[in-house]
Amino acid sequence: MKNKTRNIILILSFSIVLLTCFLVYSTPKVWDYDFWWHLATGRYIVEHRALPSDDPFSYVNNLKENQDIVNPLGMKFNLTQYWLAQVLFYGVYRPFGDAGIMILRGTLLFLTLLVVLVFLLRRKVSYLLIFPLIFCVYINGLNYIGERPVLFTILFSVVTFYILDEYRRSGSRLLYFLPPLMLLWANLHGGFILGIVLIATYLGGETLEYLLKRETPDRSKLLIFYAVGLAALAVSAVNPNGLKGFLALTPHYQDQFQAGVHEYTSPFVLYRNKVSSVNWGYIAILGLFPLVLIARNRKMGISQIILLAGLCYMSVSALRYVIFFVNIGAMALGVETDAALKEHSGRFDAIRSKLEPIFILMIFMSSLLFAYGYLNPKGIVFGKATRSTVPQGAADFIEKNKLKGNMFNDMAHGGYLIWRFYPEMKVFYDTRALNYTVMREYAWIEEATVSLQHKNLPEGKQPLWERLLDHYKVNLLVLRTTDAYGNIPALIFSLMKSDEWVPVFYDAVGLVFVRDNKENREVIDKHRITEKNLYNMLISSFSMMTMDDRQNAFRMMSLGDIFYNMGNYKDALKAYEYADKRLPGDPDIIEKVNAARKKAADDKEGKKSA
Repeated sequence: MKNKTRNIILILSFSIVLLTCFLVYSTPKVWDYDFWWHLATGRYIVEHRALPSDDPFSYVNNLKENQDIVNPLGMKFNLTQYWLAQVLFYGVYRPFGDAGIMILRGTLLFLTLLVVLVFLLRRKVSYLLIFPLIFCVYINGLNYIGERPVLFTILFSVVTFYILDEYRRSGSRLLYFLPPLMLLWANLHGGFILGIVLIATYLGGETLEYLLKRETPDRSKLLIFYAVGLAALAVSAVNPNGLKGFLALTPHYQDQFQAGVHEYTSPFVLYRNKVSSVNWGYIAILGLFPLVLIARNRKMGISQIILLAGLCYMSVSALRYVIFFVNIGAMALGVETDAALKEHSGRFDAIRSKLEPIFILMIFMSSLLFAYGYLNPKGIVFGKATRSTVPQGAADFIEKNKLKGNMFNDMAHGGYLIWRFYPEMKVFYDTRALNYTVMREYAWIEEATVSLQHKNLPEGKQPLWERLLDHYKVNLLVLRTTDAYGNIPALIFSLMKSDEWVPVFYDAVGLVFVRDNKENREVIDKHRITEKNLYNMLISSFSMMTMDDRQNAFRMMSLGDIFYNMGNYKDALKAYEYADKRLPGDPDIIEKVNAARKKAADDKEGKKSA
């Protein structure tokens, strides 16, 4: 096959793939829980022409009684560190709405993919390697399509790696863009700390290369690297928190903030528990890393080895960091794999020349099949994910029925409720997790904790969760029916058994309870959902969830919880047994199986006696 023909087919193939990736990244409706409080903060900054000093959105966080256990640095970091991205989000959303945010998200992820591609092309990596690597990056990117400021970190991390590696290799003048890039990054997202790590790793690695004389020493090149690198580190301190942001990332702060958070869980724990599907793009890059280390032995740069090892460890520890290992790993490992193969190219040149037309045809056909499966411009419907994550229905209900008073809300819904109701109504809590005291009280309420000292509540004592709702004068609750893992909150069952609370709204995303008082009498009379109907709605929803996600044992376990609380122990036992098949040996499931089996046996015995 002639080079010109080959190049035309390859350019066409990659163009088809990139266009399809852009559309796929842009297709999901606005869904991220965090996006809405970022948007609301952007609006606050624009309207007040100042960064928030205290939390303006929660009626609980700033109470004097809740200031004893608080991390001021962590709170300030979360309130102010993303200010430029938040203003940008608001600036796009105000004229263009959901469509503008969806396209912005798709563009940032597309540019990330493009930078990886250009890097590999610049390093003359074989198209036979580039094609699968691009797909690994694309597949991995599908897990990070939330509309958050972290999108800028995802893009800027590969740009920074590109600049550093280009200078290391050829002394590229792109290095001089590093200081303005870091200045911009430091005001868009707290992940600029990764940029600092990249720069520091390369500076340290190149210093070791120079001292060990692994390559021809170039003192002037190293001095320029130090001057520009240190300048980039210095200007990154020009942000609302300076370099104090590092202190907000201490284990004391992070351990409390990250506990139980889905994205800070090891991906392998999520795979094992069948909560998340296996990310094969990540697995491919992870498997390639040790092979390249062995094949390239001492030929890889010290800075690259240190960097990839660190990112690999981070990715294994927490789902959040997988994308950085995959993106940078695809760039670095792609180059090294290509170099290793070229060392033995003589053995395969004859075979490759004969098979090249087949390879080209396979790439072209796979790009067409990929586009045929996903390239559907009509499938892009701009809007919000109101059937999965955005509680628009609950918010509309509250607004239409003019519900007032203090609200307790699921933290995931907090961001959207802030966007919808501030300043007329404030939330209890949200995913910013600004206050540890409130975080703990939120968990006690959500888990329907009856007492911290006693397993069983002493006679005449009010459950802790009820006392907290009374203490904060809560008049309505807006809840999710399931968390990120598939668990149903215990609070829902406790509210249904309570005489103080009445369910008045339910859809696939949100559930609204109001206090049974004179103020809410009209909405209760008009919209009360009976206990039987609410149970039936929950059964219907979770049955559909378990069908859609057949591997997730927790959704099936939640279905069992619904039957159990209804007193239908026979069906509860069946659901728990199905959950046990999906996740064998889980102690919580086994405990529930045994409890339901005992209750079902008691029921059967009771019917015989009757």
